[in-house]
Amino acid sequence: MELDIASSFCETMAKDLISISCAEDSEAVLNSLDGKNVAFLDFLIECELKQCVSHSLVQQYVTQIWFGDLKWEQWKFMLLFLVALIFPPLWVYLSLPFKNKHRQIPIIKFICRLISHLYLILILCLTVVVPWNYSGHVLTPHWYEYFLYIWILGMLLSEISSERERSGLGWFPTIVVFLALFSELLRIIAIGYHGSERLNIVFVRNQCLGVALTLCVLQLLQFLSIHRLFGPWGVIIGHLVVDVLRFLLILTIFFTSFALQLTAVFKPLEVDGENSYTATTTTPDFVLIVELLFFGIFGLTNQKDFSSITDAPENTRNMSKVVFGLYNVLCIIVLINLLIAMMSDTYQRLQEQSDVEWKFGRARLIRNMERETANPTPINLFSKLVRICKRLYRTRCRCRTPENAVAGSEPNGLSAPQRRRKLRDKFRREESMGESSYQEWCLIYSVVDWETIVDKFLDSRGEPTLRKKTKLVTRKEHKRTLLHARPAQIAGASNQNVNFSDIADSTVVKMNVVSSLKV
Repeated sequence: MELDIASSFCETMAKDLISISCAEDSEAVLNSLDGKNVAFLDFLIECELKQCVSHSLVQQYVTQIWFGDLKWEQWKFMLLFLVALIFPPLWVYLSLPFKNKHRQIPIIKFICRLISHLYLILILCLTVVVPWNYSGHVLTPHWYEYFLYIWILGMLLSEISSERERSGLGWFPTIVVFLALFSELLRIIAIGYHGSERLNIVFVRNQCLGVALTLCVLQLLQFLSIHRLFGPWGVIIGHLVVDVLRFLLILTIFFTSFALQLTAVFKPLEVDGENSYTATTTTPDFVLIVELLFFGIFGLTNQKDFSSITDAPENTRNMSKVVFGLYNVLCIIVLINLLIAMMSDTYQRLQEQSDVEWKFGRARLIRNMERETANPTPINLFSKLVRICKRLYRTRCRCRTPENAVAGSEPNGLSAPQRRRKLRDKFRREESMGESSYQEWCLIYSVVDWETIVDKFLDSRGEPTLRKKTKLVTRKEHKRTLLHARPAQIAGASNQNVNFSDIADSTVVKMNVVSSLKV
């Protein structure tokens, strides 16, 4: 508890310092480096300082990164998205790894990746949703499935080479790749079977692709999180899903216990001989009981579904009523209402913080999009092939040519270095800095006068500034010095008085001697 209070206090102090230091030039402060060459903005995101990242000055700078040099209105970006979606050559041009002034802008990267994802959804719909008239016994891939193979290979390459953070919806592409590869494995396995067995395997394969299609459609929530209207909702939905998953664990325990109890109830004893008994199994087995209890959560199962069993004895039917009644009380009345209360509490708690959470997620998404160098699927296959060919050519010819054709050679992206070079040129022109001076200026302790920032921060809180504190300390030291020097002065004065008296006595003696000699 005390550590949480201290952490909140430190984060509030950091937010106030950011508001003061970034007031004049937020770009210089947020792009400054620490001792490990990590930008200040990246440090704030990695440490999850959400209050600092959600600051208006930081969000204003993140918005500048998002749009880059494009000063377009919103409808122009929407028009570009629709035209690129309808006219694929434009999308290919914007996604190609050749250098152009638009490819490195984060919003253009975002549009290209969104269009690639929509194309994947379209291909999956053509594969498993559209009712094509073809025989299920023919396992030869169709023309649209070749496009699916290309997209899956591009996603596999992206998952292997990408260093992005996987959390929440970020795991969906990995699961989609796994399901697509498993479905093609089932296609290969189905070749060795005939008749209904082959059709069943093909059906399972289509269901795997159907699950992949469902995950791809749900992943659109991740793309919508960039918008200020849908982003906070996405944050709330994510936390509510976590509450449901935690609730399902408790519900599973109660559900399993009552299912096993009802299974035991529907195994009554019958007389077998004079002193022997055997357990008989009635109509509802364990699978049917689980099905009835599951739909009972939604009110689709009642007591008549258990009491209408004709081959069960009277005592079995009566006991099933008691067990099912307890199940309704505990699982439906208590646990379901507990889930509603948990979700209501989570919604009210996150309603105030949803804007901060969304701004933090937006800043992290934009920063990752800026640093991302991989091309969208499946253009990354072409760019990877070009890089391999160029590397083989250099290895064989032992020559080095300037990389003017393909971009993306730097691991951390090109936008941030270009921005730093722009700042370097600007300040070197204004301040006549050298390269070493600029490298020192890039460090965070050199971009602003932190003593002045601290003075302004203390003055805003009504506390004495550093200069006032220095003056007070100087005055106290001066008084302390005077107090220490006063005893010495008093002692010196007393010694001086003693010396004067000795001199006076000796003078009187000498005058008496002289007067006696005269006589």
